[in-house]
Amino acid sequence: MWPLQRDTFRPFVEPLFGWDEAVARYFFDKHWRKRRVVVVDDRPVGWLEVSVEEQWLYLADIGLLPECRNQGLGTRMIQDVIDYADARDLTVELQVLVTNPAQRLYERMGFVDSHRRMYRPRPRS
Repeated sequence: MWPLQRDTFRPFVEPLFGWDEAVARYFFDKHWRKRRVVVVDDRPVGWLEVSVEEQWLYLADIGLLPECRNQGLGTRMIQDVIDYADARDLTVELQVLVTNPAQRLYERMGFVDSHRRMYRPRPRS
């Protein structure tokens, strides 16, 4: 699943932070166990990771291969998360990189921008 993660997130991460393959792989290996693979027609096309706190459901990670985007699959995945949370009276929260066009999808699905996380890039050599 590493190629799926790398190919999905690199275009959004690299413009902001650069791309360090070893660091990206480290975080993948550290967090992958928590994710559920999304399979369509016996082919892995993405993943989903959620965690539930007291009154919150945190959509920690969602990804689709580029060729699987804009077909409604991401919308269905997110709607399933929302339906699960609504049935349990939980608020759904997520974070999204400013370079990720999925922001528009999240807004269409009722998510609102509640805060900003800012960073100062390290100097590039």
